Amino acid sequence: MKLKEVIVESIHELQHELGVRYVDYSALYMRVQEKWTSASVSAQVRQTIQYHCKTFPNYRGEEMFEVMKFNSGRVSNCVTSETTIRKELAKILIEEGPLNTTQIKEILKIKLNDNLFPADLLISFTRQNETMFMQRVGNVVSHRGNPLNYRYFIYDSSVFPTLISLTQKGKELVSETSSF
Repeated sequence: MKLKEVIVESIHELQHELGVRYVDYSALYMRVQEKWTSASVSAQVRQTIQYHCKTFPNYRGEEMFEVMKFNSGRVSNCVTSETTIRKELAKILIEEGPLNTTQIKEILKIKLNDNLFPADLLISFTRQNETMFMQRVGNVVSHRGNPLNYRYFIYDSSVFPTLISLTQKGKELVSETSSF
């Protein structure tokens, strides 16, 4: 596991254990030190955090970190992106036809399981009964107003549960293997 993945995992764990959104550096450092064995762990952790994170001073002036900020920008490869999920969902809909949310989550979990990152398997901070990966799958399915989702997916709410299928544009993009 790379240091940045250890940091993301540690931030998530501390957020859940402490019930906080932001994690202070001393707690983060101690958690990473437990998992990352290297002579220069202090310098590596500090340098990696400063390079990839936006820091937030708290009332004592200590730096605070939030995993969503850490996952943005240069470190976005620490989690499976909604774009990747959207592409895989389109391929599945071509093969299977219309599916509901439960079916989509089950199939994507099986299909992408071997390619998930450690941070994907952490419990969501906002949805305690779902992993971060399942939350992002749910986002792709439920965010109908997102221009990319609206362009590529059809949401049939006339049945329960809602069925999702591909638009013609979605089918064309899958056949062209273009990016969503």
